[in-house]
Amino acid sequence: MDDGQSVAGEVLDKLQRPVPDLQTLLALLSGPLACLCLLPPQFRRYNTTPLPDRSVNVHKHISSIQRALLHHVLPIWDTSLAEAQATPLVEQYFCPDSFSFASDVAGLVANLAYSTILSQSLTSHAIHLLNRLTAEYPVDRLHSVIFRGNQTKEIRWEDCVRNIVTTPTRVANALGERGDVPPLLEHGIYFNNVSVRCECLIAGLATKPSKGASPNLYTLMQ
Repeated sequence: MDDGQSVAGEVLDKLQRPVPDLQTLLALLSGPLACLCLLPPQFRRYNTTPLPDRSVNVHKHISSIQRALLHHVLPIWDTSLAEAQATPLVEQYFCPDSFSFASDVAGLVANLAYSTILSQSLTSHAIHLLNRLTAEYPVDRLHSVIFRGNQTKEIRWEDCVRNIVTTPTRVANALGERGDVPPLLEHGIYFNNVSVRCECLIAGLATKPSKGASPNLYTLMQ
């Protein structure tokens, strides 16, 4: 493992262990985001020990960091992060903000977040993040990112579609009889919004040249 990969692994290891204080946590969270050009300006002051360039790879590292945040960081530090107005720093690893939205990396992070969140039991933190993803990273946005890349496009798209269509059922099952499903994740509203965004996607694809076209959207949504 080269030095860059080793550094990323060290950050992940520290996030999975007890973190001594909030300042240390904020520094750990800031480094990888800065490497990916996703660190919001208001949090740059916490990046006290910048990581080497290209030491963080989205496909190799972000899912593991997302899992560490869901399992080890948010359950312990959510109140302290909120009091310090630093919760957005954690959420940037799942649903990058509008400052980063135009970046392909942001879309890839959001797409990975769906897979990471839906691969485990849904907590209140996870459901909150799914609610944000639904609003801020709809299907047409994720499609545009996946098909601008060069790696296993069809497989990534199929996984993306699978995650999108199963989200409201997973949320409903997780909340059971509590009945407090966020409105955007209720079946009717959710799939109406998905349909609208699919119409936008189809309209956009219809205006593009057929060369190198993506797989048939209708087929993949079955």
